[in-house]
Amino acid sequence: MLYLIFWPILQQERPGLLPEKPVPVIFDENWVYQRPASRYLRARARGEAFGEDQRTRIPTKQSLETFARYLCNFLEWCAWARHPWGDVEYLDHLINGYQRHMESGIFSAEKRPLAANTINRRVDEACHFLSWAGRAGLRRHFKISARAGSMALGGMSSNRRTVEFNSRIGKVRPNPSALRIPTEEQVARWLRGVKIEKGLVKALMCELIIKSAIRREECAQWRIDTLPLDRNSWDVYGEKLTLSIEHGTKGSKRLGELKEEIGPRRHIVIPLELAESIHHYREFLRPKIRMKYVNAAINSNERRRRLKQVENRLFLSEHTGLPLTGKQLWKDWTEVKNKPYSGWSPHLGRHYWSCHTLLKLHRERENLLATGCAITSDWIVGNAQSDLLMVVQPQLGHIDVQTTNVYLRWLQKMALGIKHADDWMNNLEDLPSDAGGEHG
Repeated sequence: MLYLIFWPILQQERPGLLPEKPVPVIFDENWVYQRPASRYLRARARGEAFGEDQRTRIPTKQSLETFARYLCNFLEWCAWARHPWGDVEYLDHLINGYQRHMESGIFSAEKRPLAANTINRRVDEACHFLSWAGRAGLRRHFKISARAGSMALGGMSSNRRTVEFNSRIGKVRPNPSALRIPTEEQVARWLRGVKIEKGLVKALMCELIIKSAIRREECAQWRIDTLPLDRNSWDVYGEKLTLSIEHGTKGSKRLGELKEEIGPRRHIVIPLELAESIHHYREFLRPKIRMKYVNAAINSNERRRRLKQVENRLFLSEHTGLPLTGKQLWKDWTEVKNKPYSGWSPHLGRHYWSCHTLLKLHRERENLLATGCAITSDWIVGNAQSDLLMVVQPQLGHIDVQTTNVYLRWLQKMALGIKHADDWMNNLEDLPSDAGGEHG
């Protein structure tokens, strides 16, 4: 049994009212409307799927599509395994059934084991749906096995706070050998391949992610004036430049003056050399690319309309002159022939930046020490924790305890020379991969 996602056509906006937000609906292959699943997605869209005491941020359209895809997959498994979702229990069916079938490859399109991150996200969404259904009276209460934990948040020590949370028991542990970060030489070769195969604009976007650790949606939503138009107003310190981003960032959204979604503002640092490349593209190449969109108009009236149309997004397709999306960026990033390795994605580009930044800071600190001074594991970890809080976390916008520990373990191995330098790529455990959705 297949389950299909449809996006309803919304009514036109009325003066004085905010535009309606589209929410996907689900039908099965016999065109039977899946009312509970669609109701759940509406609750998800309003941030109400987790109960009144656990209201969450309003998801984006892309996130809603991802939730709907995961939910369809779970419903397909229920039909395939002949377990009505109303009778599904956590350990007996989700962990020992749905999860194991994905791990073994029995329940997968290519009959191959799925990545741990993909499995965990699908099971998480099934848990959300079943828990909501229990609260809505559509099935009996759904009990999830979980353990309590805590996490330190905040980039500066004065702003740090600890939050309590429950972690689901039974998650699939990622295979360390399948989660790798490339060397600088591999990334340089890959970037050259992006430029040759996909064009200068996409190569510039990839370079921006690699050198700033922003998310791919933050890159796609980069505005013309994100880098200030006036070079004299650039906040430059040495060979780096500080600026702020708010379009495409994760967190609670608000509507801007142009009815565009704006997230929490975050300050990031980029190399001055990269800023100069962006500025050159903006001043000299982008206007020519935009004219491709204008000149493709079917008549003179449409051409005049397009000439007057304002497009604030910076990165445009060299073929159409239209803004490039996060999905297009992910597709081109992963399609390049000369990838560092299979599975290399924009999300892993954030981990690449983090690891190399920590190592660079360690090397700089190490060079300041007197010759012969002993480098201990405690010394490395203590300084790296400070670097994580002061440098890495503010740049990323988010970093969890699990990822922090992975970074620290990797840095210890690199700094203390426990393994050969080329072998460090095989030791990054528990880092989430990117399956095409906007996560992390």
